[in-house]
Amino acid sequence: MLRTFSVFALCLLLHFNMEAQQRWSLKECVEYAMNNNLLVQQSALAGQGVRVTLIQNKAALLPSVNGSASQNINFGRSVDPYTYQFTNQQISNTQLSLSGNVVLFDGFQLMNTVKQSKLDYQAGKHDLEKVVNDISLSVASSYLQVLFSKEQLKAAKLRIESIEKQRDVIKKQVLAGVLAEGSLMDLEAQVASEELQQINASNSVKQSLLTLVQIMNLDSADNFDIEDPNLELADQSIVGFTAYQIYENALRAMPEVKAAEIRSQSAGTALSIARGGYSPRLTAFGSVSSGYSSGAKRLAGTPQFTGFAPNGQITSAFDTVLSPSFKTVFEETPFNTQVNENLNKGIGLSLQIPIFNAWSTHSNISRAKINMARTKVDLQNTKQQIFKTIQQAHLDAKSAQLKYAAAQKAYSAALLSSGYSEKKFNAGMGTSLEYLTAKNNATRAQSDLLQAKFDLIFRIKVLEFYNGQKLTL
Repeated sequence: MLRTFSVFALCLLLHFNMEAQQRWSLKECVEYAMNNNLLVQQSALAGQGVRVTLIQNKAALLPSVNGSASQNINFGRSVDPYTYQFTNQQISNTQLSLSGNVVLFDGFQLMNTVKQSKLDYQAGKHDLEKVVNDISLSVASSYLQVLFSKEQLKAAKLRIESIEKQRDVIKKQVLAGVLAEGSLMDLEAQVASEELQQINASNSVKQSLLTLVQIMNLDSADNFDIEDPNLELADQSIVGFTAYQIYENALRAMPEVKAAEIRSQSAGTALSIARGGYSPRLTAFGSVSSGYSSGAKRLAGTPQFTGFAPNGQITSAFDTVLSPSFKTVFEETPFNTQVNENLNKGIGLSLQIPIFNAWSTHSNISRAKINMARTKVDLQNTKQQIFKTIQQAHLDAKSAQLKYAAAQKAYSAALLSSGYSEKKFNAGMGTSLEYLTAKNNATRAQSDLLQAKFDLIFRIKVLEFYNGQKLTL
């Protein structure tokens, strides 16, 4: 009974999963790719690294403060660093210090470094947007390819249904002796050919789905499917724009242009940083230090009088001179007392003037100038490549329009011819070869029309993308 219940629960779970399977929209595919594509993740991590550099360069404007502590034990004869007396005792010394410095002026190198880091961080953000755009275009292209493959599969199935019905009619006519058996054999061959086309179309759907899944970095293509929106060629006004009009809008919208412009500004800031190497560097510093020695002693209490004792002197009458004698007791000076008594403070200014540094500053300036010129060339090259891409995309869209219009006419003509041949064949006035030839021509025309339609849709979407519009279906 338990086993029966388990099997029932498993079947119910599988049924629930099948029912809950979601067909992915283009927006969902793009969003998933943004969160899981490795190229997007790499670009995002690179941006985080630049942000860390920015934070570090901002912190370089703040004072630098360092503390230190050391503990020494001396054996044998040594000099106490706090009493400056020789001793043969074991002495323990503790040194404590706190120091800090801050740059007051360095030719604005630190400030310009922060400025450059901000520009690099902004450029990194636009680099990420560029990767996102590229992935979005790839997802949209693969999404449309899936839809195209599905339309081809639907058309193949409809053709098989149509020709199978025709085959059944011919089969009855052959059995009745109205038509020759060769006509039936021709149709059987055509059915087999159409079934092969259906298999190819089904494989094309699977392959296009796999390509989309791989771009999205989805774990598996099993049970993956997309929505089937009704794609109609509604608005083609973008094709009426000139390539230069779209290019002007692209300059304001494309992140690669913004990134190149910002990198050119960053290179100019790098030149200012390099020139700052000729400026003097003024630094303020200060320190506080103290220490403790186990050899430091202090008087414990008041000296006690112990009587008189000869002091080694003799009067002129040869009498011994006596002096009062006192007993003194010493104790180790406490740690806190020594730290307070040995406290040392100091402040100062340091001015470093560059005179000759083996042409390093001159070389840095030369490299910065070369890099600035290179970034300007990169900016122009980026703009030029975008203009070339838009020119090609605009030409492709116009060609796709013409191709689609021609494919519509060809399909209408092939459809009329196929219908006429079918009527002639059914009336016994045409041959099976004529009928099948017209049918194949209609099949090719239908396939060409589908391909032209989806190609035009994609070309329009590319132009809209460069014009600053979002990718939608």
